[in-house]
Amino acid sequence: LASALPFMLIESIPIINAQTDVLMLGAMRGVDAAGLYAPANRGAQLITFILMAVGSSLAPTIASAYADSRLLDLQQTITKSVRVVAGVAFLFSATLIVCGHWYLNLFGPEFIQGQRALYILCIGTFISTSIGLSFMILNMTGHERYTAKVGWITTVLNIVLNAIFIPLWGVEGAAIATSSSIMLGGFLSLFAVRQKLGIDATLMGLPAKRITKK
Repeated sequence: LASALPFMLIESIPIINAQTDVLMLGAMRGVDAAGLYAPANRGAQLITFILMAVGSSLAPTIASAYADSRLLDLQQTITKSVRVVAGVAFLFSATLIVCGHWYLNLFGPEFIQGQRALYILCIGTFISTSIGLSFMILNMTGHERYTAKVGWITTVLNIVLNAIFIPLWGVEGAAIATSSSIMLGGFLSLFAVRQKLGIDATLMGLPAKRITKK
């Protein structure tokens, strides 16, 4: 019950972030700009599917291993899972970048104007997805309040950056604002996992002897 409010706030963050850039772009640059941006934004969101799939299946394992103080096993599981997520996310990102012209052309020739925004979003989403398991790790180890705090900080930052960058660079500005905010949230959570749990949620993995439960 004590965790219900933080988890409710955490679940609302992706919903808000998914619409913020499109709505602000439409309000500040018109519906045409929002229309050009929407397919690029949706395409980049495909990269996160592997994170959701792995995170959902991994959550019980994280909670169980942490409760039993099996942090060495947990570190090994996380390292393998992060590598799978990063590998699949890279394939999705690379495919969208290489085939971006053809993907956007499916919506119409005019949508190719959003190609640079698609590239920016693919890079930002790939980086945030590759380190995105850190959010799940914090949530499953009793640190959901920190996750909620980081999520709302980056949401506010996303709004501020969109307000600054959209007037300057239009569609590309919205992509830069969104990518910057989600990457910042990922790095903050990654740092928190290492500081609070002694676990490395990157591709490299942390030497087992340094893992301690805090």
